[in-house]
Amino acid sequence: YGLKPETVHQISESIWIDSSAVRKIRLDSISFRDLLRHPYLGIEDVRALIRYRDYRGHIASPEELYENFILPDSTLERVRPYLYCGN
Repeated sequence: YGLKPETVHQISESIWIDSSAVRKIRLDSISFRDLLRHPYLGIEDVRALIRYRDYRGHIASPEELYENFILPDSTLERVRPYLYCGN
């Protein structure tokens, strides 16, 4: 995040990403401030997520966010790998 595409291309053979080390965001308990730190979510996205969570009390799946117009499809697809819903 934050690197120019040219830079990523130049260093791409030196980059290794361990996807098992990705910490997922538990939507039912994450704070506004912590959620705002995610680079793919803007302040309006975070406000909408928190408002919806407070209203519903529980978010069952990422699809629920799309179906209820909480996040645009493009944003949801970017953050989906980082989301965890449920107990």
